[in-house]
Amino acid sequence: MSELLANPKICGACNKPGCVLKCACELVFYCGEECQRAHWPMHKKDCCLALAKKVKDAMREHGRDDKAVAEARIEAGRAYQDQGRYREAEQCFLEARRIYLEIYGEDPEEHPDYALLSFYFGQLYSEMGRYDEALSKRLEFLDITRRFVGERSEVVGMTLSSIGSTLLDQGKYEEALSRLDEAQSILTETLGAEHSLVATVLTKKGSCFGKTGRLDEARAMQEEALRIDRIAHGNDSQEVATSLANLGFVLFQTGMLAEARANWEKALMIERRVHGERHPRVAQCQTALDALRSLEGGA
Repeated sequence: MSELLANPKICGACNKPGCVLKCACELVFYCGEECQRAHWPMHKKDCCLALAKKVKDAMREHGRDDKAVAEARIEAGRAYQDQGRYREAEQCFLEARRIYLEIYGEDPEEHPDYALLSFYFGQLYSEMGRYDEALSKRLEFLDITRRFVGERSEVVGMTLSSIGSTLLDQGKYEEALSRLDEAQSILTETLGAEHSLVATVLTKKGSCFGKTGRLDEARAMQEEALRIDRIAHGNDSQEVATSLANLGFVLFQTGMLAEARANWEKALMIERRVHGERHPRVAQCQTALDALRSLEGGA
């Protein structure tokens, strides 16, 4: 693990560290051309150069204001968001919204395409720290979704979870817990108690408990979320990395520094494999580890 932590230029195909070759988009490193070719079918879904070409191809084939162009913009926006390139993602979503307004006219919210775009805006604005805008978009999506699919559907549960997350970010912990309790009830009913979306809700509830000093409840929530995520996604997944990081913060709060560091190191290694070196999630894990090591060194 120490080699990977010190030398993060990991091959996107085989996970070998210390690579020099990288894609022209500068997102992924490779140990050689063979690995680069093998990884291309997967990487082209995230490569900004390939996504820009897809948008141009759609415009050339369909015209500037066609639904296919909007869909290509959204695909590119979601990839930019995953890479932490939020301004570029927002521009893609705004252009997609402009096209949908042209297509659907005065009542765009009655169309599932426009509703889903509201959901993506909510995700993006939450990650950008624009919480009021995120909450507005998520409440808009919740209202539309309830009209289409009813009160206790999987989508409603997911949306309530997202709203709870935004309220958590705003420091409205009791309101957040209320929404998250409702989300957990719906998702457990529709998907089962060990589904990954239930783990996501437990992670957020654990954060609420941690913020309000209820550390035993916080740790229990994060440990259960980690257990479910390992079952649902495997040990080397983004979801497990998130659960490890969140459990690390609770352990840090309770003074268990060695345990916190072990969790953060595992999370950092996974984040680098999933996102590369330039993503905000990687920076967050690294910052937490650096602060902890400084604290341990001064102890």
